[in-house]
Amino acid sequence: MVNRSLMSACQHRRTRESAADRPPAPRPARSSGRRMVLDRFFLWIGEASVEGRIAAVAPLVRAHRAGELDEATRETAEAALTLVAHDEEVVVRRRLAEVLCEAPGAPRHLLQSLLDDHPDVAEVVAGRSPDLIDPELVALVATCDERVRAAVADRPRVGPTVAVALAAVVERPSALRLLANPGADLPPPALESLVERFGDFADLREALMSRPDVPIVLRHRVLEKLAEAIGRHVVDRALGDSARVAEVTRDAKDRATVALAGRADGDETAALVEHLRASGQLTTRLLLRAACVGDLRFVEESFAVLAGLPAARVAALLADGRRTGLRALHTRAGLPERAYPVLVAALEVHRDLARETGGLDGRPGDGARFARRLVERVLTRYTAFERRDADDLLVLLRRFAADAGRDHMRAVMTAHRDAAEARRLAPPAEPAVAALAPATAQPQPESPPAADPVAPIVAVAAPAPAFEEEAIDEPWGLFSHVRPEDLPAHWLAADEDVGESDRVLASMEGDLQAALRAELGARPSERRAA
Repeated sequence: MVNRSLMSACQHRRTRESAADRPPAPRPARSSGRRMVLDRFFLWIGEASVEGRIAAVAPLVRAHRAGELDEATRETAEAALTLVAHDEEVVVRRRLAEVLCEAPGAPRHLLQSLLDDHPDVAEVVAGRSPDLIDPELVALVATCDERVRAAVADRPRVGPTVAVALAAVVERPSALRLLANPGADLPPPALESLVERFGDFADLREALMSRPDVPIVLRHRVLEKLAEAIGRHVVDRALGDSARVAEVTRDAKDRATVALAGRADGDETAALVEHLRASGQLTTRLLLRAACVGDLRFVEESFAVLAGLPAARVAALLADGRRTGLRALHTRAGLPERAYPVLVAALEVHRDLARETGGLDGRPGDGARFARRLVERVLTRYTAFERRDADDLLVLLRRFAADAGRDHMRAVMTAHRDAAEARRLAPPAEPAVAALAPATAQPQPESPPAADPVAPIVAVAAPAPAFEEEAIDEPWGLFSHVRPEDLPAHWLAADEDVGESDRVLASMEGDLQAALRAELGARPSERRAA
C-alpha cells in the first residue's frame, strides 16, 4: 500500500517536471472571438438603426487597428469598414471618416472612397487625414468642391505646392482661411496669385498685410490695390473727372509707398526701390515726398539705384551736406534741375531738426510730428525762392504739408483714444489695506513709559469744535411726513443750547485724560488679566 502511494507520488512529480520543460500550449487566439463578433456584424448592420450604426463605427475601427489580429480577422474587419463606407446615410459615412482620420494607417481604398463622397464626408478626410501627401492634395483641389478646398486650406500643415494650387482656384472665403492658417507655407507665387485675384477686397488686403511672411514688394502691390480702390470710389461717387481720379490714385500710391518704406528694414527698402524702378514708379515726386517727411533711408537707396553708386557712398554724401557733392549726386541720378532746391532744403532742415529736438521724442505721434515740422519748414524756405516755373512744386509741397498735418493729428487722436479705452477697461483700484503685524506669543520687554503720552493727544482733540454727525443708519425719509409743529417742544430746545454742550465736553477733559493715562500706563499682564 505504501509502495503504491510512493510510486504514484513519484510519477506525479515526473509528470510536473516534464510539463515544466515543455513549452506552454497555445491558448485560443483572441482574434477568433473577434472574428465571430465581426461575422455577426454583417447580419446586425442590415437591421440596425442609424444611431446604432454610428455608435458601432469607433469600436469597429479600433478592432481593425488592433495589433494582434491574424490576417483573416483583419480582412474581415476591413470588409466591415468597407461596408460602412457605402452606408446609405451620409452621417454614418462622415462618422467613419472622422474616426479613420484620428490616426495614420487607414486603408487606402477607404480614404479614396470617402474623398470621392459627398462634400460633408470628403471635407473631413481632406482636412484631417494624415495619410494624404501633397501631390494627392494638389490633384484634389483642382477638381473638388469648394468646401473640400476650404478644408484643405485649414489643414495643420499646408505645403508650398498645395498653397500655390489653392491660391489659383479657391474662392475668397477659402482664401481668407488659407491666409489665416499659421501652418500654411505660402511662397511668393501663391501670394501674388491671391493679391491679383482678391486685392480689391478690403478683408483680403488686411489678411495679406497681417502675415509677416509677405515680401515688401507684394505689400506694395497690396497698397496699390488699395489706391486703385480709392480711385474707383471717387468715380462711383462722381467726385471728379478722370484727371481728378488719376491724381487721387497717384497721391494715394505715393503716400502708401512712403509709409511702407518707413517701416521696412535696409534689405526690404532696397528691394522696394528696385521694384519701383523696374515698374516705372520711382518718380521725382515720390522721392521728394520721402525727403520732405524725413525718410532718408529711402532717399539713399533711391539715389544709389538711380546714380549707380553704393548705398554707403550715397549715405556719406547726404550726411556731409556739401552742395558740390549733392549737386553731383543729383545730376548723376538724372533728376530735374528744379527739384534740386527742394531736395537740399529737405536735407538741411532734417539736420537742423535732428540737432534741435534730438529726433523722435517718444511722445504719441512723434514720427508724424517730426515729419510735419520738417515739411512745413521746407515749405517756408521754398516760398522765398520766387521761381515762377516752379509753381507746381509749390503746390506739391503744400500738399505734402497738408498730408503731414493730417497724419500728425490722426496719430495724436489715436493715441488719446487708446489711452482712454485702456483707462475704461482697467480694473478698479483696490482700497489700500494696512498690514497688521502678527501677534507674538512671547511678551515684549517693557519700555519705560513716556512722560505723559495722553496729554498731547487730548490737548489737540479736546478743543475741536462741536459738529453734527450724519446718521447713516437711519432710513432716508422715515420722518419726512412729520411737521416741526408736531414735535414736542423739549426735542427742539435740546439742540439750541450749544454753549451748554461745550461746557459738558470741557468738563469731561480731565476724566478722559485720567482714563486714557490709566489704560496706557497699565502693564501688559494687567491688561491681559483685565
